[in-house]
Formats: sequence, C-alpha cells, structure tokens
Amino acid sequence: MTPFGQGSGTFGLPGDYTPPSRFIRLSYIKSFIELPKSNTETIVTCFNAMNSVSIPKGVVITKNNTFDYTKYTVFTNLTTGEYYYSTYLNPEIKKKNIFDNNSNKIISLGKLF
Repeated sequence: MTPFGQGSGTFGLPGDYTPPSRFIRLSYIKSFIELPKSNTETIVTCFNAMNSVSIPKGVVITKNNTFDYTKYTVFTNLTTGEYYYSTYLNPEIKKKNIFDNNSNKIISLGKLF
C-alpha cells in the first residue's frame, strides 16, 4: 500500500497524524468544546483546538525525507479585519489588521515570520 497522506508512518496509533484522523479529531473537538463568551476567549479557543491537530517537527517525514510540520496557524475575522497568527518558533498569538483604515481594503502584511 502507498501512504494516503503525510503522517502515514503513525497510522494505527491512537491520535495518528494522517489527514483523516486530524480532521475527525478537530470535528469532534469543535462539536463539544465549550462556546466562548468573548472575542478573546474565541481566539484562544480556536488556537487551542488547532493545537490538538498541529504536527510537531520530527514526527512526520515526507517521501522527500524532509519534515512536515505545522509552520503557522491563522484565524481571520473578515468583518473586523483582525488577523491572528502564531508560528512554530513563536507560539505567542499576535494580531494584525488586514484592512487599510481609510478605505477598508485589504492590505499586505508582508512577511510575518
């Protein structure tokens, strides 16, 4: 059999890193997680949910013999233009605004990491 996605080396282990397992794990979490009461809680809840399916560097090796890992996580509020992100090297949640204050058009944030 050929692997059906990155993370197939962990296939069969509880909580493996295959795409279907990660999708089902996040779907379950989304269905039963406590609903946040504020904007700040919402952002923290989203990042915590995504942490449950993030891939640490070293546990998934691609067929090119390189590591597949979660380099960054992003959430965007398209109504307010708030862009929240964290990176593999810096898990602190940072916030930028993607709208130009004068025209409400989306601007480039440049390289974030």
